[in-house]
This record gives sequence, C-alpha cells and structure tokens, in this order.
Amino acid sequence: MTDCPCCSEPWVLGEQSAEGDTPWNTTSKLYLYLGQVSATIITSHDPGFSGVIQGHSLDGLSTFLTETDFGAGTRKLMRLSGQFTSTVQSSLDVTSGSTQLSDVCWAGASTYWLNRSPVVRMDFVEQSGKFTSTVKQSVRNTTYITNGLTIGDGDTLTMLEIAALNWVDFYRFSGQFTTTLKSTFRNTGNVEEQGYLTYDGSNTLAGMLEFPGSVNTIVVYSGAFTSTVKASANHDSVGTLTGLNSNQSNVG
Repeated sequence: MTDCPCCSEPWVLGEQSAEGDTPWNTTSKLYLYLGQVSATIITSHDPGFSGVIQGHSLDGLSTFLTETDFGAGTRKLMRLSGQFTSTVQSSLDVTSGSTQLSDVCWAGASTYWLNRSPVVRMDFVEQSGKFTSTVKQSVRNTTYITNGLTIGDGDTLTMLEIAALNWVDFYRFSGQFTTTLKSTFRNTGNVEEQGYLTYDGSNTLAGMLEFPGSVNTIVVYSGAFTSTVKASANHDSVGTLTGLNSNQSNVG
C-alpha cells in the first residue's frame, strides 16, 4: 500500500477492507465491493445522515463525503472516522458558498470539492486541510459544466454532465486547479446522468448512471484518463451510485 502523501505512517484499512477493494455509496448508505469492480458486496453501513450523501473519498483513516439536506437547506463536507462508522470527526457547512455539491476528494494537505450550478457554471474548490474553513482557491469554469472530481497524476479529472446526447466526455484539466484543458476523450454509446470518479494511481474508476435504460455502472479506464476500458460492472440491483473511491488510491 502506498503511503499517504501527507502522513508518515501508511494507511490503515478496516478489518473487512483489503487494498484492492472498492468503497462506494448510494444517497444514504456506504458499501464495499470485493475487488476493483464486481457484484460482490463485502459489507455495508448506514451512517444515519438526514441528508443525501454524494461523493466519496478515503485517506485510509477517514471517509470524506458531502451531505445535502434538502429539508434543512444545508450543504456540508463530512469526515467520518474509518470506513464504515457513523462517527463524524468533523464537518464544515458550505451552504453559503455552494449551489449543488457533486464530489469530494483529497490530495496532500487539501480537500477538493466540486460545486455545480447546472447549465451555468462549475467551481473547483480547494479547502485547506481535512478540512478547515480556509478556502485556498476556487476556480470557476463556465465552458464545461461537469460532474465527478478526482486528482490524477497532479491534474484534475472530471466528466461532462450531459442529458440529451448519446455520449460522455471526460476531461483532464492541467493542475489543481486551472481551466486549461490538457486532454479529453469521448465515450460513445451512453449518456451519464451522474458521474463520480476516483484515481487509484494506475487507473481511473468512473461510476455512472447511464441512459438509455438507467443502467448503473462502474467502469475502469486505463491511466488518467485514456479511453481504454479495462473492466466494468453493473450494480443496478443495489442502488444508484452517488460516490466512489478505491482502497488502492493515494488521493481521493
């Protein structure tokens, strides 16, 4: 297991959670798939949130999520102790600075999250630490309204939110963050309604709700990104994926 970039000790995974397994979540529950992509659920946990869970990140000791409570009208960054607990280590209310939370990840000494205003803009936001109220930077992009966020080889990986065409675009922006588009590729044959991403150091995992047919799929792409599909798995029988990570990643 690769050492956490900002800690001197290696990651510690839960007793039920091996290095190659894949943690993910629906809007209300946390799951762990056996291996990189599979249909075998090792464990699951309901953290008891009143709001909707989106995004999923893990630094080996804590789980990072976003919670949107539509009843209360609040949006928060949440950090839970371990992988499958209900213990909140810290939370940060970002209601005043956000419109729609989409994904969250970490890399080094910062937490990164995606704020979307559909059809209008998206903001890449860097929060100091894990996390403090200090916003280190916020970069707005009005050209590409995307979903999903992870850091891959020092760059920002995200995917296009689209609702009417038969393809998905994946984007790699230079650095953390810029609006400079470094590379892109198109995955034809499906349209994503929601997209969530993680990078495991070698591969990019994308969780998508695809149309037509509302098919829930996790797809493993080689590198960060390439269009080469290495594996995929359907998880319709469990629920709609709203966050994805990998026990093998050294960023969220």
